[in-house]
Amino acid sequence: MNIGWRNGLRYGLLACLALASAPGWATVTGGSAQPAFTAIPLAQPTTITVTWVVTSSPAPAPTYTVSSLFGHFLAPGKTATPLATVNTAVSTVATAVIGATSIGTAIITETVAVPAEVSVQAARLGATTIVYQRTFSDGSTGTAAINAGIIIGGSGLARFGVSRMALAFDDGAVVRVVPLNSRLSAAADVTYVGSGSLRGYWEVADPGSTAGTPIFRQLQSVSQGVGGGDRAKLRSPDLPTDTAGLHIVRLRLTDPSPAFDPPVLYYYVGEPRPGTPFSLMPMTVMNPPNEAYIDASTQFIWQPVRGARVYKIEIFASPEVPSLHLPELGGAPATEDPQLMRRALSRPPIAGMLVAAKQNQTTLSAATRAKLQQRRSYFWRIQAISEDGSVIGEAQVRELRVP
Repeated sequence: MNIGWRNGLRYGLLACLALASAPGWATVTGGSAQPAFTAIPLAQPTTITVTWVVTSSPAPAPTYTVSSLFGHFLAPGKTATPLATVNTAVSTVATAVIGATSIGTAIITETVAVPAEVSVQAARLGATTIVYQRTFSDGSTGTAAINAGIIIGGSGLARFGVSRMALAFDDGAVVRVVPLNSRLSAAADVTYVGSGSLRGYWEVADPGSTAGTPIFRQLQSVSQGVGGGDRAKLRSPDLPTDTAGLHIVRLRLTDPSPAFDPPVLYYYVGEPRPGTPFSLMPMTVMNPPNEAYIDASTQFIWQPVRGARVYKIEIFASPEVPSLHLPELGGAPATEDPQLMRRALSRPPIAGMLVAAKQNQTTLSAATRAKLQQRRSYFWRIQAISEDGSVIGEAQVRELRVP
């Protein structure tokens, strides 16, 4: 009994000394993910299974808990902004091996859903791999970030997918007002990965439904073989212009099906009447103020114009302004340059929206914001358009900034 008691005491003392003498006391020192890489298809929701092996040296106790509160999907080199976050905690109880050094190893197996948009966003950034990262803690002061690699469109998977689509009319504009029975067409610039056939339909919503929930009808089917993982341009048939009013056109791809809603173009059909800028009704804009920094939540608010059937917002970029030419936040306002403004407005708008007359405020759509570069200033204006397609009101041109 005495010998057993002495041996137990000796073992306990040695264990305590081993823990106490280790530098930094207890901490997670690292780990690994198994498998190191998993292949997933592009633009398709999928699941992966990852086994995390987390090492603590020295271990915080003979028995301890290792946990991670959340995980991030990251694009290589773009770790500041996660592609998506997994808000699910994982944990397990680990047992340390007590000896000259106290080492603990925890093993956690996790099955996680990878949304289709994660691979699409990564492909837009030019990435062919994704990192799934979790930060683990064992209850001590130290933590460790462990990465699991994901290959987009790996061997044996569905490699063909669409990562981006942009629409424009035949003259490059994104909003048009045209006379009755005039010729008008559009084109889609599609970025894809892999090879296959792009299939879908050009569709249009006529004025009878565009004031509320648009109802699209098919204009023409699309089937075009592509390969090499690049870009393709798909042209629309002649768009209907025999009915006055607001129309919406889109290309809806069915194979491969993108992981995003199809972008749309707006055009208004009506007989323009002669007039001069001095006959336009001045419009009052309440928000955003001139030279304002905007984001996805910025409200564009204006005073309604009597007789307006639709409002048109146009955004213009000046090629003379480099992409990084933007004053610091809180700095002095830039000096207005009327000539620069006129040069900007002499070119087609790079983005725009049509808003039904029953509204007098809106936020910029995701498709419109996607055309704006960071740290750049733009000019914008809003016009009121009557039932016959005439511009009857216009606000003073303002500047906006994208931080």
